[in-house]
Amino acid sequence: MYVIKNAFKNLIRNKNRNMLLGIIILSIIFTIAASMIINKTSEQAIRYYKAKFGAEVTMTNVSGNKENQVPLSAEKLLSFSDSKYIQSKIYTAQIAVIPKDLKVLSDSGHQAEGSMAAKAYVKGSNDPSVNDAFAKGLKKITAGAMYQNKNECIISNEFAMLNGLKPRDTITVISSIKDQPMSITLRITGIYEDKSINQENEVSSSLFQPLNDIYTGFNTVADSEIFQAYGTLDVKMALKDPNLLEKFKAELRTKGLPEYYSVSVDEDTYQNMVAPIEKIAGISNKVMLGVFGCGGLILLLLSLMTVRERKYEIGVLRAMGMKKSKAALGLLTESIAIVGLCLVMGLGIAKTAQTQLSKAVISAHITEKTAQKQIIREIQLGFKDFTMITLASLGLVLLSSISGVLFVTRYEPSKILSERN
Repeated sequence: MYVIKNAFKNLIRNKNRNMLLGIIILSIIFTIAASMIINKTSEQAIRYYKAKFGAEVTMTNVSGNKENQVPLSAEKLLSFSDSKYIQSKIYTAQIAVIPKDLKVLSDSGHQAEGSMAAKAYVKGSNDPSVNDAFAKGLKKITAGAMYQNKNECIISNEFAMLNGLKPRDTITVISSIKDQPMSITLRITGIYEDKSINQENEVSSSLFQPLNDIYTGFNTVADSEIFQAYGTLDVKMALKDPNLLEKFKAELRTKGLPEYYSVSVDEDTYQNMVAPIEKIAGISNKVMLGVFGCGGLILLLLSLMTVRERKYEIGVLRAMGMKKSKAALGLLTESIAIVGLCLVMGLGIAKTAQTQLSKAVISAHITEKTAQKQIIREIQLGFKDFTMITLASLGLVLLSSISGVLFVTRYEPSKILSERN
């Protein structure tokens, strides 16, 4: 008990030196905790990128002669995307139609004899955000709501005004094949505003006027007779990891992908998104190791200086009969007390600064506020992290007291006191 009491008295007696020691240890502990938070944030951000984007797959017909080659069917494309290597897939089915008894924007009125010219596109996607323009806010619903069920759709504000349409109205579109009068009846649930185009730009025909586009769900288009007859399908696939390309390519060959199609991934874009986050994690690890190494060296030097200053004190205690083990225990107790206090303070400061640290890491890479909040919410220092920080702190205890312990155990009291003189 005397040893412990004396150790705490020494902490107060030598408060200036111990404060310097504590500041160094506190800085090291905080740096370790902050580095762990940055690493966890980076890992979550990388998972977010992989889950949302993956590595986009491209299939290209590399044959110079495309005659007598059957294009990939919608069924084949859908089967290709049904793979365990795929992270995400977006289907967009499209049909060219004629809105029945409705006007269209940019309509030239020209029509070849004996034919029915398609005047608008109906586009169906399985993407909840419809497409990139809606996701980026360039197109947004201004009246009503997004379609939810089959045979529901949204139309542009200009198309609605031209025809006096509003949410809950129904429209019918028909095929442009004169002898095949196929039709789809759609209920309008919303009207969107399009800020992605310049309204003054001329278009060659109403079919290529984006404001005539009618958006609906994928199944609405894919299950229609018009799509079965002459619809087109675009499939965007993203691999979980670019390294899975060869396995995915082999799977596509077994599913019937012709040899004249090459398969590649947009690895550059993938790496451009993930690499900066991985770089931050790498830098934080190097900073942590650097601070730990330099801090440990400084602690060792301070420990040597402390022992030189306290040489006489240690010699007197040993001369009074204090055993080597108790003298060493006293020095260890002082170090443990300092490190324990710094551990509590360092973890407390790191916990307080955790949100801001995480936000600083991801704000430059992830702009979506919802995603930022979700990532930050998932970052918590757990038992494993606290154990690692505690073990690192115990290492600091050994560094800060090892020279004193060696001094106590190696020299006899007479030797210590004679060196002071």
